[in-house]
Amino acid sequence: MLYEEQKKIVFEAAKKLLAKGLTLGSSGNLTLRTEKKGTKMIGTPSGKDIEDYMIDDMLVIDFSDESGKFEVIEGNLTASSETYLHMAIYKARKDVNAIIHYHPVYSTAIGLVLEDSLPAILDDQVFFLGHPIVITSEYNRSGSTELAKHISEVINKTSLAIIIRNHGSLGFGKNMRRAFLSCELLEKTAQIYFMANMMGKIKFLDEDAIKMGKSIFKALK
Repeated sequence: MLYEEQKKIVFEAAKKLLAKGLTLGSSGNLTLRTEKKGTKMIGTPSGKDIEDYMIDDMLVIDFSDESGKFEVIEGNLTASSETYLHMAIYKARKDVNAIIHYHPVYSTAIGLVLEDSLPAILDDQVFFLGHPIVITSEYNRSGSTELAKHISEVINKTSLAIIIRNHGSLGFGKNMRRAFLSCELLEKTAQIYFMANMMGKIKFLDEDAIKMGKSIFKALK
């Protein structure tokens, strides 16, 4: 079987996502490019609870077709409806090799209230996620080509995380470990923002701190 090690990486990340309470049931989807800048990815299937995943459930998907279609070339289950979303990111961002779409509580809640981005409030937010963290401007139906198009329009305005309005969040990176860190940091930052906002006026990072943080982000990315 091809890509056995990469399937294991996706499988284990999905199990970890569930164990950490960042998603529930069959919600969310993960992919990993099979090679840098390549047009194949390992993806989680649709409609099966993560708890019940087996390594053999992981799919190999070819998205090289320039017309925007994809093909499952290995695996017996159905690809996620969000495959188009992953394709849009991979095609636009050659630096991204792993993507996690998940449905966390705090960052999803923040995306219902804030207008266009999650403000810079923490050093490690800017160090590891970059700046800004974009919140999509409007609702698009889950799994739709409209959502994929919307993400493709903002993907180069953000760094390693996006909040999808009325839906969930995305964390991505150069590998699966980095993508998972993006997910955890986004949710931690959103939770701190939520709690601080309840306690009083939030003190944001100033422009000098953001500029320094973005330089560190480029070095660590």
